[in-house]
Amino acid sequence: MAFGILEDKILKQVPGTSLLSDLKIIRGQRVRVDEADGLKRGTGRDSHIVLVPQPSDNLNDPLNWPRWKKEACFWTLAFTASLDGALSPMVGPGYALLSQQFGITVDNVASSFGTILLGLACFMLFQNTFAVKFGHRIVYLCSVSLMFISCIWCAASPNIISIRASRIFQGFGMSALQSLVASTIEQIFFVHERGFRSTIWSFSIMAGITLGPLLYSYVIQNLSWQDGFWFVTIPLGLATLMVFFFVPETTYERKYGPTNGSSAHSAKEEVKDESSSESEMGASDARVAPSYLSQLRVWHGTFSQENLFKIFLRPFPFLLSPVTWFMFLAHGMQTVWLSKMVLP
Repeated sequence: MAFGILEDKILKQVPGTSLLSDLKIIRGQRVRVDEADGLKRGTGRDSHIVLVPQPSDNLNDPLNWPRWKKEACFWTLAFTASLDGALSPMVGPGYALLSQQFGITVDNVASSFGTILLGLACFMLFQNTFAVKFGHRIVYLCSVSLMFISCIWCAASPNIISIRASRIFQGFGMSALQSLVASTIEQIFFVHERGFRSTIWSFSIMAGITLGPLLYSYVIQNLSWQDGFWFVTIPLGLATLMVFFFVPETTYERKYGPTNGSSAHSAKEEVKDESSSESEMGASDARVAPSYLSQLRVWHGTFSQENLFKIFLRPFPFLLSPVTWFMFLAHGMQTVWLSKMVLP
């Protein structure tokens, strides 16, 4: 293997990898892989792809949602993520004008509007904990609503102190769209479908960071800095309604079948065990799709019995992995440099 990584002589597959196709090419011929027998596959042009993770037979399973429902959920979050990305740096072109208006230095203006990053950094540590415990839907609704309300607050702020407070709460609202969307993509799409969606989500945030200051500069030059925030409240209000109607709860407790180097026998047995357990819970509940109105509920109860503090501490051991620090560097630096490029 490359980069001096030793080849594993015990495991058949690298940990964390999954079998995506039940066919492989041997001497120019397509041969079926035995480990994929009995596992569910895609449809149409993806009929040769083994679905990872394996969906259950329950229609409540987000992996079994119809295509339109998955796409409506994803594109709503992508649209909201673009607004999320624009909120942070969009005031940059007006710092000099605002310093004259408020009678303070440019540094004070930048630090006042930059408190949004303080709120973003602080609450990003907690939003995933709340999503694991109480579900993704309520976190998204609270986040988008908070962005909408705090944007109105900032536009109506009479002084710089009020602006600082409003921007902190804007940062609280931004946190879910910055990181939680990746988890939602994982919950409603299969592995072979996630790459494109993850790219679109990342592109949406970057597009907001790039276009937000550009559009705001024309507003502040011809109108006022308050009008820029009033204009943003329009798509944010639309995004709040879209999240309410098109982003149902995606958290689902599913028993995962084997996908990492398991034998055909064990694969079939676990798939059978899963289907039998679902039949015991009630075949009628598994076969009947939930009503649209029932999915509009904001509160769906708790999805984990673990203590909130334990859930909060769960990701911190990953800080010991060099892969985590590489991802911080690769993703964080492109965001930092792009944000600095759009500032004056």
